[in-house]
Amino acid sequence: GATRTAGLKSISTKHLALSCESCYMLACLLPSLQVGLLLPLSGRSGRQLGGTLLSGSDPRKAMLLREFQKLAEDLAAHTHQIHEKLVDIIQDRLVHAGKELRKEALGWGCVTFEALSPSSAPAPTSAGPLSRAGAVW
Repeated sequence: GATRTAGLKSISTKHLALSCESCYMLACLLPSLQVGLLLPLSGRSGRQLGGTLLSGSDPRKAMLLREFQKLAEDLAAHTHQIHEKLVDIIQDRLVHAGKELRKEALGWGCVTFEALSPSSAPAPTSAGPLSRAGAVW
């Protein structure tokens, strides 16, 4: 996959974040690039355009418009895949950190996780937590 094409031993979250930012930058520049490339094909100056840049029957313009649309879709799909990978990495790290915290808490000797299960939690009072006497804010 990406490690072979990029020549990296591994891909870190930093690499993923940078590539996501690069895709976003390209997506932001795409409309300006489109205008810059279509303008010479229209044979008009920027003042004469008035919204007619995309009109006309030049097959080169139509092909270029299709390619720009495909590029925008590819960038959006790639950015979505990168986001999914980042979320997967963060979820894995969160699960691992939770397991480590549980091991550490069990070593404290004062907490048992059976006592903290939702079924054994005390029922909330009708007044709620704010009604405690002597609460200092």
